[in-house]
Amino acid sequence: VEAMGTVDEKKAVTVVNSVLHTLQDETVDVETVQEVIETALMKHKEFKVAKAYILYRSRRQEFRQAREK
Repeated sequence: VEAMGTVDEKKAVTVVNSVLHTLQDETVDVETVQEVIETALMKHKEFKVAKAYILYRSRRQEFRQAREK
């Protein structure tokens, strides 16, 4: 998890473990994984990172839609 250019590895591992615990042995699509990541970031109070991730996903979706036209 990154804030101000630094990575807090302990928090990053905590978020990753939360995502893995949520998904466990499920087979899911990319969209579901991304939503679980967003939720885990917010659950662990990484609001700035969650917002940046949400905005990144939105920009990527806009890019894909524009490319399809």
